[in-house]
Amino acid sequence: MKNYILSVTGILLSISVFCQSSGEFNNSAYIKSSSGDYNGAILDYNKAIEVDPKNTMAYNGRANTYLNLKNYYGAIQDCNKAIELNSKNEKAYSCRGYAHECLNNYNNAILDFNRAIELNPNDINYYYSRGNCKASLLDFRGSILDYNKVIELDPNYVGAYFNRGLSKRNLKDLIGAIQDFNKVITLLPKDPEAYYWRGASKLLLNQKDSACFDFSKAGELGYAEAYEMIKNNCN
Repeated sequence: MKNYILSVTGILLSISVFCQSSGEFNNSAYIKSSSGDYNGAILDYNKAIEVDPKNTMAYNGRANTYLNLKNYYGAIQDCNKAIELNSKNEKAYSCRGYAHECLNNYNNAILDFNRAIELNPNDINYYYSRGNCKASLLDFRGSILDYNKVIELDPNYVGAYFNRGLSKRNLKDLIGAIQDFNKVITLLPKDPEAYYWRGASKLLLNQKDSACFDFSKAGELGYAEAYEMIKNNCN
């Protein structure tokens, strides 16, 4: 009798799952993910997919939730499935690109961001992330082109100026780097790293006094490495 009761309970639970639509589970999962309940969101995305195995939004959502949980391989698997269901799924390509980037698979990430850009050439995040991947591969010229595009689309995107400044510095374009760090400081006056790297660039141009001022400012703003530069270069 006990086993029979358990089996009936299982049937009732199964019926209750399928009484809710895949879209309803998907919406519930989205709300949970937005509030930071990632594990709860995963359970609801699982149910959405159980009800409708071709629900691409559920695969997209679960993949993004896996990203938040740092389960990058899980995210990639879901993106693969979403792309299998819809080869023009822009969000799946971008999500897979972010997962590859987090795994330091920069070449694969670039391929995914390329495809995402083909499908949506106006999303600045794709150019920015592709630029970061190129910089990680030491393709500084390529990264600068992507940061240029970000700035073209959003002239106040601080991260693009900062990372472009670093790329220019790596190419020994110190004047260009300083100009970018100047812009970062204009947009974000309390960014200690902008002062630090502007100072480091000035130091290579033998602008010692100005460089030491920047190191001092960076230190005041909480960037501890600046005091080592002051110790070695400003006494």
